[in-house]
Amino acid sequence: MITAIVAAAGLGKRFSRYDGKQFFQILGKPLLSYTLNVFQKSDIIDNVILVVNKKDILFTEEKIVQKYKYLKVFTIIEGGKERQDSIKNAIKHLPEDTGVVAIHDGARALVTVDLIDKTLNSLEGWDGIAPGLPVTNTLKRVLEGKVIETLDRNNIWEIQTPQVFKKNPLLESYRKAYLEGIYKTDDTGLLEQFGYRVGVVEGEADNIKVTYPRDIYIVEAILKKRSL
Repeated sequence: MITAIVAAAGLGKRFSRYDGKQFFQILGKPLLSYTLNVFQKSDIIDNVILVVNKKDILFTEEKIVQKYKYLKVFTIIEGGKERQDSIKNAIKHLPEDTGVVAIHDGARALVTVDLIDKTLNSLEGWDGIAPGLPVTNTLKRVLEGKVIETLDRNNIWEIQTPQVFKKNPLLESYRKAYLEGIYKTDDTGLLEQFGYRVGVVEGEADNIKVTYPRDIYIVEAILKKRSL
């Protein structure tokens, strides 16, 4: 069984909206609904655990999951203080027969079925795998406004989600991380920390994460183009 965890408990601090970017209305629907719709359409994904803030659970259940009939969402759980805490809460609810876990940012509403399926189908030989793209801009390490070094971008990738994992390495990495007080910015980082094999598959340029208000215009434009 393949279970997806959709993390949508972010506060959207850089988005400057109290009710969260995941609920921002785009073309008459909440941003989160576009994300869930893609996982609903994937033939490979069996079910979905949705993580939102406690205050948003009832709204999400009634106005998104039930309204748009996202039948693969079998539970909606409360998020934690940080993203990693939210995923920790979610993995406690994984069905026993889950063998593979896909973790996705709810704010990446432009993810496609093709990308989800390609990432899942690329897991063989790895403990975890994530889509990503080689960076194109020059990157510099900066400390207190001073450039320390220019990085070799030839070996630098920008990582996206969904990130896909074999269940046991994921659970073991989370167990060790909390024993040792380790926090990472994404889930592949935890597996890397504990020596598991993590791969990368080519992602999609449109698979952006909504972070700033201007990103809404990009998402809206692409959704309109896709509907033509």
